[in-house]
Amino acid sequence: MGGLADITLTDVWLEDGEGKRITNVETGSELRLGAEFEAHRPVEGPSFGFAFTNADGVEVTGFGVGLSGDVPDCLEPGQRVRLSGAIENRLAPGRYVVKCWIHREHNFANLVLHSPQVLDFVVYGEATAGVVSLEHEVTARVEGS
Repeated sequence: MGGLADITLTDVWLEDGEGKRITNVETGSELRLGAEFEAHRPVEGPSFGFAFTNADGVEVTGFGVGLSGDVPDCLEPGQRVRLSGAIENRLAPGRYVVKCWIHREHNFANLVLHSPQVLDFVVYGEATAGVVSLEHEVTARVEGS
């Protein structure tokens, strides 16, 4: 049986702090994710998940979200969902890929959609060790004489 999935991802993008779509971002700059989905069949309790992986396939970070606001926790055919929000950008310079999952009934075992590469982008800036740049306060003191 062919046809459309229960939900399809119709658009996904990154944008800067002014809402302009971007394909590259500087380390530490504001980073926003946007995505649009369309339901083709009823989906109870949809959960939308995203993971960011580096070029080596290491999952650096991710998040999941359900429907917001005072709406039924169900999508009906033809309904669209727009996801948008800010993501703290502590990513080290390099290439990253965004993966997407949608689950039914807020249950990881009830997969509706899995897209292993919905977006890729480059983070540029001063090289750092590791895959994220964490704030730190570290001092080195000489002990004794």
